Amino acid sequence: MKNLLFIVLIIGVFISGCVSESSISNCKSDKENVKCEITKEGIATITNTNLPSNAVLTSAKISPCEITGELWSCKEIDMWKIKDCEILSSSQPFKVKCPIESGAWMIKFNILKPSACPDPIDPSVLRDCEETIRIYQKI
Repeated sequence: MKNLLFIVLIIGVFISGCVSESSISNCKSDKENVKCEITKEGIATITNTNLPSNAVLTSAKISPCEITGELWSCKEIDMWKIKDCEILSSSQPFKVKCPIESGAWMIKFNILKPSACPDPIDPSVLRDCEETIRIYQKI
């Protein structure tokens, strides 16, 4: 009886691991030191270890992409195809919910780095205040 209970427990743990793993899609980023995760429901999360702790996510947009072999072509100029994502967390880890459709796509995160603004020598000059991070669905 103990062996049967142990086997049932092991199978339950294995199945729960498979179920949670299958709801997360792989993704890649255009920047180093960025970890990303996307669920099938369109919730995308990124963490960037190079950003200051007070960085703030200001917007995120999803764009359709075409894939030819290893090449990605994502249309950021077709305004009717680009959609806004809802910001769920504006601080790290940044989290958004995007309207995922079929096909390949890219999510563009616009992040404000307040610690980099303004220039200490000339306050009228703003330098390196925004960061753009793009993540791509990995197929």
